[in-house]
Amino acid sequence: MADSARPKTPPPPASASAATKTALSPDQLRRIEANRQKAIEIYQSRLKQNTTTTTAGQKRTHDSITNSTQPPTTPTKPSSTRPTISPSNTRLSNRDGRQPLPAAAPLRPFSKKMASYVDYDFSKMTDTKGGFLSEPEHSHLPSRPPILPVPPPPSLKTGPPSSSSSQQQNTPKCSDCNSLTLDPLLYTTFHHPVCPTCKDKFPDKYSLLTKTECREDYLITDPELNDPLLLPHLSKPNPHKSTWNDMHLYLRCQVEARAIVKWGSLEELDKEFEKRCGEKKRRKEVGFKKKLRELKNRTRVETWKRDGRMGGGGRERRHEHVWGQAVDKEGGMVARTCVECGFEIEEVVL
Repeated sequence: MADSARPKTPPPPASASAATKTALSPDQLRRIEANRQKAIEIYQSRLKQNTTTTTAGQKRTHDSITNSTQPPTTPTKPSSTRPTISPSNTRLSNRDGRQPLPAAAPLRPFSKKMASYVDYDFSKMTDTKGGFLSEPEHSHLPSRPPILPVPPPPSLKTGPPSSSSSQQQNTPKCSDCNSLTLDPLLYTTFHHPVCPTCKDKFPDKYSLLTKTECREDYLITDPELNDPLLLPHLSKPNPHKSTWNDMHLYLRCQVEARAIVKWGSLEELDKEFEKRCGEKKRRKEVGFKKKLRELKNRTRVETWKRDGRMGGGGRERRHEHVWGQAVDKEGGMVARTCVECGFEIEEVVL
């Protein structure tokens, strides 16, 4: 009886709003179906495009991988009005590999003041896509002196090179014995053909000279020594200190030939050398006499100051006695008298 009399909570009544939330209107169902069919068509068109462009053994592009998506399922909610993001709507940037970069702006020509500092003007060059840039025929850049080609090193093999007479005439030979075996160092560096035998036989002719010896012994100037076309040289590390400039060595016969061209003959070179040595000795004597004269003047002034001849600030001259003839006195004494001041002294004669 107690259980039947106990009150119970009645169930909530079914409201019409809950039924309307789950049920869709025919207009909404028609719109959902239209969107689903449209998505299927887009997906099929993309699959067809990928199959036509992609062949066997060829890699797929980045666009085909990023644009290919899974087939859409039937949506349960109406499509929103938010715009979709596509490759055409993305912003162009340097990190976006899907869009080509805009063409670079043309280079601005530099001013005429910078012409001497510019080696290549890219604003007037054309990229031929062949690994080099073509320069214009008429360029305002200063022309450089032509570079003379260096002859190739001779062959170190002994014997005649070939039986043809033309090749035998063009083959370099030793300037002393006409040998075909040449010293590679002297020929490649100094362009002078000489064989190793003659090099050892005439050490005075084919020895190497330093730049100081060329200046002092052969009176060759620095501009002449720095010209590789006039006097080629061999560069070696400085033997005194590795951080100093490299040591330049010159071939003695080439230096002598240059001195003969400059002074006329070796006898004229000797005369010029003796003349310069005499002038150097004369300048040295003149400088020595000048310093000696200055030293005498300073010594004379100090003597005058010490003797009081200059007056004013000089001290009084110290008197020096001039003794006269000695006069004998009793007891073995001798008297002497100063001639100038009359001072008299007595001395004992032992």
